[in-house]
Amino acid sequence: MKILIENYGCELNKAEMNALTAALNGIDIETTRDTKDKDLDGVIINTCSVRGSAEERVYGRIGYWNGIKKKNKKFMLIITGCMADRLGDDLKQKYKGITAVVKNNDKLSIPLLIKENSFDSEMSHETYTFAKYYAAKGDLNAYIPIMNGCNNFCSYCIVPYVRGREVSRSKDDIINEVMHQDKLGAHLITLLGQNVNSYAYKDENGVKTDFNTLVKLIDALPLKNIKSIRFESPHPKDFSNELITTIKNSKHFSHHFHIPVQSGSTRILELMNRRYTREEVIGLFKRIKEAIPDATFSMDLMVGFPTETKQEFNETLILVKEVNPLDAFMYYWNKREGTKAAEMTVGVIAESQRIERLETLIAFQRANALHIKRDRIGMERLVIVQKASRDNPNEMLGFDINTLEGVVFEAKNLKVGTLLKVRLESIVGSTYKATILEEL
Repeated sequence: MKILIENYGCELNKAEMNALTAALNGIDIETTRDTKDKDLDGVIINTCSVRGSAEERVYGRIGYWNGIKKKNKKFMLIITGCMADRLGDDLKQKYKGITAVVKNNDKLSIPLLIKENSFDSEMSHETYTFAKYYAAKGDLNAYIPIMNGCNNFCSYCIVPYVRGREVSRSKDDIINEVMHQDKLGAHLITLLGQNVNSYAYKDENGVKTDFNTLVKLIDALPLKNIKSIRFESPHPKDFSNELITTIKNSKHFSHHFHIPVQSGSTRILELMNRRYTREEVIGLFKRIKEAIPDATFSMDLMVGFPTETKQEFNETLILVKEVNPLDAFMYYWNKREGTKAAEMTVGVIAESQRIERLETLIAFQRANALHIKRDRIGMERLVIVQKASRDNPNEMLGFDINTLEGVVFEAKNLKVGTLLKVRLESIVGSTYKATILEEL
């Protein structure tokens, strides 16, 4: 039996599909990610609901496979992930060929459903279950979920409704997986959670472990291959001074921080239910920079939230200028059914204006980031070899192990995964050109 895995959305979805793939392979079910493979017995689509555009793409894929099912009644069409939680039976009503709709909490039950052909049985696990491992052999940049769900209920966000309340993974299981990933040869790992720094695990003896303590425990591990550890996404309100100090003094944790700011306006942040002000979030960046002078940043930014004025949009531009992120994930507000913001009817900004503001923000951030990147020319950085250049047979591509920035350098036939020390010489577009100084 061969099953196609189609995955959409966040890094957590990717990690969960790694775990599901391993579980399927463990019961002798072959898996593939090749959508052009014609020799298939079924497909599992792991879906995303964060934005409407993500759902629209998945609808197209479900429609395509639903057509295949009409021609082959034995073909399995399994839908899981956040759309399964959000839309449930509505999907089965719309697409009669769907074999099963499996919610996030039940995702790890899919291998058993296939093995026992028990798709008609009802499943409803009350809490999220973590897999033993989320590793995929050969992953240089590996993801380790440490928690699931969110308790914040930001007014624009669907996550608490499709992922549920926060559940933290056992600290021992996390440490075991870090060591497992290290043995598999990962060079970079990312600790994952919708609100990763609110991690709070209590063991059977009532001993509590918070995120700062977990970072210390992981940093003390005898790692051989892992050179850098990141975490996404931390909520600004939960980013403590103690955590900043811990990272400053750590051996393994990256000095690059992805922080979802969302807006530079205090009033809009309040409407978003973010629970911090403009001044507080700028203060966080300043505290990090004061403690860790070589710290760099990326962020999430949303424009066009209902009632956002031109002045409030400009406050976001000014924040970008003050913080100087190397990169940003930028998007405009879209109504998400079921969220608090979806109920707002007054002050909804025309889509054309939201798009215009987004285009302005993207151009502003990229121009600002280019100045920051140019200031980094001449620096020595650690880079992982990723692949050969498609355009130049004498060059290879890699990524900065801390910032994930793209780097190209003159080389041939270096093994993928090789760690290099390079010097940044120039920048073309958003990619650095570098000289290799040493192979590590």
